[in-house]
Amino acid sequence: MQAFFTYGKFKKADVKKLRGFNFIRDITHAESKIVAKDTGEVVWDKQRDADELDRIYNFKRMLITHEVRFETADLFKQTVYGAKDSKEAGGSKQLIPKKKGYPVDIYGGYFRENTAYLAVVKVTKKTETIFKVVKIATSQVATLDKARAQSPAEELSVLTELLKPQFCKTGRNGKSIETSFKVVLPRVPREQLFQNKKYGFFMVNSDTLLHNFQELWLSREDQKVIKRMATAKYGVTDHDLLSVFDAITSQIRQYFNLYDINQFRSKLINGREIFFNLPIRGDEKSLGKVETLENILIGASASATTSDLKNIGIKTPFGFLQVARGIELGQDTAIAYQSPSGLFKRIVRLSSL
Repeated sequence: MQAFFTYGKFKKADVKKLRGFNFIRDITHAESKIVAKDTGEVVWDKQRDADELDRIYNFKRMLITHEVRFETADLFKQTVYGAKDSKEAGGSKQLIPKKKGYPVDIYGGYFRENTAYLAVVKVTKKTETIFKVVKIATSQVATLDKARAQSPAEELSVLTELLKPQFCKTGRNGKSIETSFKVVLPRVPREQLFQNKKYGFFMVNSDTLLHNFQELWLSREDQKVIKRMATAKYGVTDHDLLSVFDAITSQIRQYFNLYDINQFRSKLINGREIFFNLPIRGDEKSLGKVETLENILIGASASATTSDLKNIGIKTPFGFLQVARGIELGQDTAIAYQSPSGLFKRIVRLSSL
């Protein structure tokens, strides 16, 4: 194994040939123990080490970290809408001018600014205090970077001024009504991990979009069924597939609190009878049990992926966790800072900031 894993002793090889390289298979099929020549140490005992690997593979929780990021590229989504689409010209979209002095009712414009990163503000209402996630547009980054170069206090002051229009509305009498707020986290990367009682652990991608962090755990038998599903020549029965469906919905019912958004959790559980009556495999026109389970696994993954489950009564793309009115977090919410390895974690309650 030195040629593959020891620094300075790497073997030059054709990359294409390495695509089929599987050292795990080679050592798990070794009939005798593998002993280090220099020390006589047993470095691989098939029965002992295969049992240990099996124990590890059955852990119900693994150390998982997700990359967080600050976007600094395009200012706007690339699509440019025509003047007829603007509200000023009788359309339905609130457009952003392409350039200064280019009215949208004549030249059209962009519909949405790109989000560079996020901030969290504390909003005190009459009966409660909440924390609201707000977006920082790419067009605002240069101004904030300049302020931060002077001091953190200056950055906070400039950010507060930039956010004021979001917390100001016009009342029925035409007077301006301002909601008081305080910036508690001025720079929050996209995909930042948070935790609270309502959702458990979850990632925040924008001011309206959440992503799942909860990993799905399935037994070894269920994993074998899923493996057989991928190849048509290996048979799977209705009972096998229904068992996997029940195992997945049981996990989602117990641990996936985030899937109460768009009623995903209840709709998936209520879709069992429809799933029961599906054929094992679908065709070009409709999905069967196998394809439906594959889509459930895609939508329930700890990522931004979504899937189509209209065939069991879920019209919204499964896993699309959007809060249209904006993300509001309770006082028990905490931000979770992780090291890249996931070995170290620091939890800070928003209420303490």
